[in-house]
Amino acid sequence: SLTLTNTGTYTILVHASGYYITASYTLSIQSHTGGGCIGTAVACGQTVSGSTSYPTEMDAFGLGTGGGTLIFGFSGFSGVEFDLYDPAGNRVFVEGAGGTTNVTLAAGVYTLLVHSSSYSGSGSYGFTLNCFGCNYVISPTGASLGASATNGTVAMTAGSGCCWTNWVAPVSSSWISITSGSGGSGNGTVTYSVAQNCNASARSGQIIIAPCGTTNGFSFVINQANPVTLTGQDIGAPGVPGSFGYSCGTYSVSGSGEGTDGTADVFYFLNQAITGDGQIIVRFQGIQGGDPQLAEAGIMMRQTMDPGSAQVSLSINARTNVMFRRRLAANNSAVQNSLPGMSLVQGTGSLWLRLSRMGSTFIGHYSTNGLDWQYMWFTTLNMTNLVQVGLAVTAHHHGQLATATFDNVTAGVLTPLSGTWPLPGPLLLLGGQAWSQAEFQRVGGFEFLLAGVVGDYFNIKSSSNAAAPFASWPLLSTVTNTYGVIPILDAQALTNKVRFYRAQKLGGP
Repeated sequence: SLTLTNTGTYTILVHASGYYITASYTLSIQSHTGGGCIGTAVACGQTVSGSTSYPTEMDAFGLGTGGGTLIFGFSGFSGVEFDLYDPAGNRVFVEGAGGTTNVTLAAGVYTLLVHSSSYSGSGSYGFTLNCFGCNYVISPTGASLGASATNGTVAMTAGSGCCWTNWVAPVSSSWISITSGSGGSGNGTVTYSVAQNCNASARSGQIIIAPCGTTNGFSFVINQANPVTLTGQDIGAPGVPGSFGYSCGTYSVSGSGEGTDGTADVFYFLNQAITGDGQIIVRFQGIQGGDPQLAEAGIMMRQTMDPGSAQVSLSINARTNVMFRRRLAANNSAVQNSLPGMSLVQGTGSLWLRLSRMGSTFIGHYSTNGLDWQYMWFTTLNMTNLVQVGLAVTAHHHGQLATATFDNVTAGVLTPLSGTWPLPGPLLLLGGQAWSQAEFQRVGGFEFLLAGVVGDYFNIKSSSNAAAPFASWPLLSTVTNTYGVIPILDAQALTNKVRFYRAQKLGGP
């Protein structure tokens, strides 16, 4: 146990004591205060089961109490140890497997650490908590946010008549605000707002939620990313060089060129590289100049900067048509699906666009509010792990410039679709190209999407006889809808052209 008296960054050096051997090592760090490092909150009446997978592992749990008697019961592997620390970091008790402890505590957030007593063993453990008095739990325990301004909530679970309050830690008071739920009695919700991050670096802040009468509470940690860093260049040989400007989250992008709907692209691309599955999300705020009908702006993923590169894009033109376009192989003609977008952009003049990659499947969505997403189309496209993603603008005219405005730009790791799924069940979505024999061979079967509630999991069944009892339908796959939409590939469709599909929900969050 080590007390750090100063704030700042500390360094741990790991090496052989004699500097003459090499080997593997493990290291675990936990805080004695605030419920531990990313600790799990535990409620009264709850039974917790867990396990340690390596000898030095320490698991942390947070217990929020308004003062009163707590009863613990412990079980687990030989040598397991349970240490309870008070809000100041002082150890209250040590117990092993098979023990039961009654303890009377003052108000505050306590930390229970679970580990091997000699840091030489590992295994499963469990404990039960019962309380007389007030007990507190927050959910979630933190949030990781993009650079854009946003709002969020934290749920406080407390017993009837149990008082609690909250405040923003001083270091982050300039960019985090509590907008409602500043305290109360019993269960409640804290609503907060986060200002846009215009800094070059990410930042972290905290909201402290605590029982009344104590300054020791749960730390709700907010990590906010720095703005996306993009670099720009012309693709192909436009008649006028493109350019871009940036101011605190808003990009103004100007591009010339004939567009991206032929065998070679000519446009301006503001981009960065991403590896593996990922996404780009933006809010399109309008386009001026260029061809009055065909000037176009949107988001793109492409293999290389070569004009004939394989690519997929989701864009909107001056007529407010929304287009999902792709070039399936280098130097081939691009193909597209489109829909009239006038009703989508009326009133605000803006439209949110999202382009995501899951393996070789690329999926487009659009939204009027950045929260609830509508499916546009998908395609199957073989690209390497590393692709270029970014903002694409074309005047659709060789000698002119069009200027588009974007904000709320995020690019990187794939995240689940936001919003509430509006239907009682899932949907099976079609996309891709015209399903010819050549297309079946290119894709490796028939591909479709399953869309629905994030976290639901399903049996996907297929049959060549729709009238057969569902129980007799062969199982195609069992999937979890991690991101709100998931690709399904039926390789059997290569040889059996009549196929029916059903999704059977097995469970969910």
